[in-house]
Amino acid sequence: MNENPNDNPKKKSSCGCCFLKVLGVFVALVLVVGIIVGYFVNQTMKWAEKTKESTPVAYAPLVIAPGEQEDVESIIQRIHNAKKDKSVIDVTVSPNVFNGVIDKISGFEREKGKEPDFEAFRLGLEGEHFTLSATKKIKEGGEQKYVNVQLTFDCEI
Repeated sequence: MNENPNDNPKKKSSCGCCFLKVLGVFVALVLVVGIIVGYFVNQTMKWAEKTKESTPVAYAPLVIAPGEQEDVESIIQRIHNAKKDKSVIDVTVSPNVFNGVIDKISGFEREKGKEPDFEAFRLGLEGEHFTLSATKKIKEGGEQKYVNVQLTFDCEI
């Protein structure tokens, strides 16, 4: 039997089919990750709903030494200047100075009649632990509620 090479059609490359399979697997993975992330966001939102309290946490008054107060005033002035000339501020500060700057900015917001983002906000270092404490005021159905958060992180250098 004599075969003619034109009788057998050549097989086409399956590169396009392979690409579609890879794309399908990628889309499936993205969907699975999206479902997992969505689940955790949903659980976090349910947890956050339960954290509302009727009273804010009482924070100790912020005590700033005279030298730290000068640093706070200097940083506030730099912030005002940076708003005008769009410059970048690069300063290393202690947690106490940072807390003083945040309190000063919150005070400016209150003077303007605006409600600051946080009722109170404090950063601190306690040994090897970095702490963040904050109180956020929220309104729920005309009723005043507060979300009080305290986070502690381990610092390793």
